[in-house]
Amino acid sequence: MLCGYTIAWDQGVADIYSKIVDSKQRGYFIDKLEPNMEFVISLRAFNNVGDGQPVYQQVRTQPEEEEVVAPTLDPAVGVEAVVLTPFTVVLQWADTMLSQNQYNSCTTFSSSSSSRYVNATDVTCLIDSLKPSTVCLA
Repeated sequence: MLCGYTIAWDQGVADIYSKIVDSKQRGYFIDKLEPNMEFVISLRAFNNVGDGQPVYQQVRTQPEEEEVVAPTLDPAVGVEAVVLTPFTVVLQWADTMLSQNQYNSCTTFSSSSSSRYVNATDVTCLIDSLKPSTVCLA
């Protein structure tokens, strides 16, 4: 009858560090290992008679993750709305975060009953088919 398992590990040779787990356990988390290093892990079953034959596995821990810092986004500057007709407006702005000819902005137009979003790939955007008294939130 199976009593449990002995899990052992270390760099290059197993059996330096070990942990005994009961027979019902089907996994074990080995923590505090150095990143990007080779380790040998052994697993051996045991019962009242003694230890079984070990199974060995050579593994490499993952490299240390570099902290990814998300870039901060500056808001568009110099936003200007020019009303051409009661139904048409032109929005203009400058985007200091992007290089020349690479723009991507989103503008919201809201009337009393609904909102509309317009994606623009230029620093000038013509919006038409508006209802009179539309509020522009840029």
